[in-house]
Amino acid sequence: MQQLLRSAADGHTLMVTSTGGIMGLAGAHDAFKVDAALTPVTLLAAPAYVVAVHPSLGVKDVAGLITLAKQRPGAFGFGSSGTGAASHLAAELFASMAGIEMLHVPYRGTGPALNDLIGGRIQLMFAPPQTVAAAVASGQVQSLAMTAERRSALLPGIPTVNESGLPGYSAIGWFGLFGPRGMPTAVTAKIATEAAQGITTDTTRQRLAALAAEPEPTAPDAFARFIDADITKWQQVVRERGITLE
Repeated sequence: MQQLLRSAADGHTLMVTSTGGIMGLAGAHDAFKVDAALTPVTLLAAPAYVVAVHPSLGVKDVAGLITLAKQRPGAFGFGSSGTGAASHLAAELFASMAGIEMLHVPYRGTGPALNDLIGGRIQLMFAPPQTVAAAVASGQVQSLAMTAERRSALLPGIPTVNESGLPGYSAIGWFGLFGPRGMPTAVTAKIATEAAQGITTDTTRQRLAALAAEPEPTAPDAFARFIDADITKWQQVVRERGITLE
């Protein structure tokens, strides 16, 4: 991110980053407009997370998880790929909306968090589907729901959090392409068009499908509006939950 901020706005230096990367730039308290800091080029993909729990909890759905968590406030640890990451913020939004308290346990990536979930050292995590797929298939981990507003076309058999116990909930982790602030409009538009063609090829669709994601090419101005709205949402969660961004 720092390298990108220092680079010439000529279209030759670009960056792919995600929710956590932009949250680190935006901070928790100041009003943030992404195009004041970067040039948004296009959204690439916006995959949802799986609410994955240890089977020992004995819950069958989100409603059951919330009921159990209310009976045992603060007893459940949830893992994430790091403070401020989408997997962390999605769980904090869940806790806030459900009126429950859980202990955040940050890890250096989702792999170590999954190892501790399988071992029962934490009780749940909001995880990328591909990270927990093998553990779910083997019965080591149980998948309760997806975090998107609507069911995934790639995983239609898994209900959403919204429909299975927490109405109105929605959380995704997006990945997008950015350039330095002040890139010429024509350059930005050309790169966005080329990127859209690249991520919608059959080969790329197949690669994304393996990650339970779909291509989401978006025009630069629409992408900027999407980012601004998303950051406003997560800044509110950060403030309400007293999270210190790293």
